[in-house]
Amino acid sequence: MRAFNAREGLTREQDTLPKKMFTPLQGEQSVGVSVDRAVFEQALETCYTMAGWDVRTGIPTRDKLQALG
Repeated sequence: MRAFNAREGLTREQDTLPKKMFTPLQGEQSVGVSVDRAVFEQALETCYTMAGWDVRTGIPTRDKLQALG
């Protein structure tokens, strides 16, 4: 699926969350809760590495595609 998406032009730039997720919430029990952008980016890099995708682009590496046949 990822190779198909890459062929259609989807890259790491599209692998993100809505901007509001990185903004601290306002509310009673969730005041200040947000996703830390640096932590999110590190998690994305870890995911790409584990999947065998290029960390810079989010596209499967040639080695990974060959391993999958």
